[in-house]
Amino acid sequence: MSYAVRLIMLYVRDLAASQQFYTTTLHASVAFSTDDFVALTLSDGLTIGLFDAARGLPPEVSATSGGFEIDIEVEDIEAAYKEWQEKQGATLTEIFDIPIGRQFYGKDPDGHCLAFYQLHAPHRNT
Repeated sequence: MSYAVRLIMLYVRDLAASQQFYTTTLHASVAFSTDDFVALTLSDGLTIGLFDAARGLPPEVSATSGGFEIDIEVEDIEAAYKEWQEKQGATLTEIFDIPIGRQFYGKDPDGHCLAFYQLHAPHRNT
């Protein structure tokens, strides 16, 4: 049996604001939408699903915002940081070094942590 992550589902408070955030900030495109759900596709093919938490969730599912982070690889950390600041006005951190590259943190409108990173050349897959 093999498993593949193709979709990350986020429960959000304001579907329209979250859709605007991801399409503007991460250049995601809308693949599908309804009154309570939007599927967004990133340039690498990963899909982020946004579900309006106010519409109801399955039993035992928590809709607490900000409980995990989404890590987003970028080609140019400096350019990504500049673009983030131009569009969002602030970041959680400055760019800082990590053992295999550089990164900075931001948050989406529901408080989900977004880590933008650029790997040093020896650690890149491409």
